[in-house]
Amino acid sequence: MNIQITEKAKTELDNLYGDSKDDKVLRISAKSYGCGGASFALNLDDPREDQEIIKVDGYGFVLESGVSGNYKLFWQCIKKRNQDGG
Repeated sequence: MNIQITEKAKTELDNLYGDSKDDKVLRISAKSYGCGGASFALNLDDPREDQEIIKVDGYGFVLESGVSGNYKLFWQCIKKRNQDGG
């Protein structure tokens, strides 16, 4: 999986993580799947030993099981949101 984080996203992540970059992960979970597409939730959380942590540019991410199987869809949503300026 090749994930690149834009400078704008890094600024937002730095604001979110604060001083917790080494201790916290951004937990990505599927909130719902509906007619309008998938909806995802993002939460800064403590990592659990039983989960794989994806490290990108020093930031830790955890994909919950509902997202893991659909990670391509998730990253496409993120990419589109970034392109739309959101």
